[in-house]
Amino acid sequence: MRVTLVTHYFPAHRGGVERVAGQLAERLASSGVANIVWHASDCDAPPPSVAALTCVPARSCNIIERRLGFPYPLWTPGALIQLVLACRRADVVHLHDCLYLPSVVAFVAARLGRRPVLVTQHIGHVPYGSRLLHGLHRAANRILGRWVLGGADRVVFESEAVRKYFSRFVQYRAAAQVVQNGVDTKTFCPATAAERRELRARLGVPAGAPLLLFLGRFVEKKGLRVLRELTQLLPDAHWLFAGWGPLDPSHWGRPNVSVVHSPAAHQLAVL
Repeated sequence: MRVTLVTHYFPAHRGGVERVAGQLAERLASSGVANIVWHASDCDAPPPSVAALTCVPARSCNIIERRLGFPYPLWTPGALIQLVLACRRADVVHLHDCLYLPSVVAFVAARLGRRPVLVTQHIGHVPYGSRLLHGLHRAANRILGRWVLGGADRVVFESEAVRKYFSRFVQYRAAAQVVQNGVDTKTFCPATAAERRELRARLGVPAGAPLLLFLGRFVEKKGLRVLRELTQLLPDAHWLFAGWGPLDPSHWGRPNVSVVHSPAAHQLAVL
């Protein structure tokens, strides 16, 4: 089966959507059921291509994320034309999230070429503090989201909350499904009590304090402004923030906050 896979970034960008897409692509390719051609922005290095997985970096401009913190890469016309041709050659077009420009272009190309479309939708409502961003995102979901999700042959949501949000205003061609993100239990498994004590000591966490972990980008979309207030309201708990971004918790001046900047993949299970 020839699959054209479309995401806004490659996993090296470190966002959740592209990490999940990478896991799915690698496992489907290694299982032998699909030959995948993956189109994503060239602002990050693509994963190495293997026998059944080919990565196509699309020439793009990522100025919106750099200036505003909003991940929305803009692809060049040449990259979009290359994507259109790939969608016409595919047996299936697989999109991750419905609002990004390449996803919309790929959806149109697939529909015109009568190719089936699968959409994996990760993100629903985002509580932006800015009224402008909140309004734009809400309008985009109700216009583009309704159009793309309603026109796809199959839609899979990563959580029930996201499914409920879109199901209020989207009429699906087929019943939408929920497939939650999985956990690699070979990597992520419980530690012993002794291991936990040693790891907490290494991270500088008080031995008897409840420990709360945040892992992700330090941006408004992830609730950092709310978490900043909670670190003050719950002073007896120790807060461990692991990630990167402009709203850096290390600047809050809280004695009960520790920060691990840009953790590497091998550090995630430890955290």
